[in-house]
Amino acid sequence: MKKVYQLIGTTALSTSLLLGVSAVENSDQAIAANSESETTPWYNYDGYTYNNPSFVLDYNFVEALYADNVTINGYQTEYDAKTGTGGHSSKVYDTTILKNDNGKVGTIMFDVKSGVVTKAEFKKAHEATMLVDEGDQYLKYGTLNQHYLASFDKDGYLVHMEIGVIPQ
Repeated sequence: MKKVYQLIGTTALSTSLLLGVSAVENSDQAIAANSESETTPWYNYDGYTYNNPSFVLDYNFVEALYADNVTINGYQTEYDAKTGTGGHSSKVYDTTILKNDNGKVGTIMFDVKSGVVTKAEFKKAHEATMLVDEGDQYLKYGTLNQHYLASFDKDGYLVHMEIGVIPQ
């Protein structure tokens, strides 16, 4: 009889350990699946850009720029929009939106107040993004499917940005 109780106890212990390991394994799989389905970085800016240029240094803005997922005043660029010499432009607040003939947004352009963001600050904030070209008064970065361009005045302060399909 004692052996029967030992057998039942051993079986119960083995079963509970097996179920416990399975539960831990499943939760590890759930964590892995959850981390794989993280959302793409995004940034939404509404309003005038001129008097608030420091948002271009925001980590979330930089990450979303790289992911081609920035919306400014309700518009987001599309990598396959070819604006070239055709299309049209419109203004929303102080932001210029360039669209192709099919209505796809190719480029978003805005000016910012000089004397606030230096070229060195901008470069440091955007160092994780691939620098494609650099001149005395501009920095051009590559994103997943597009580019963005930052223009600086002769004193080294940011004055203008273009996001989207930038001519080569």
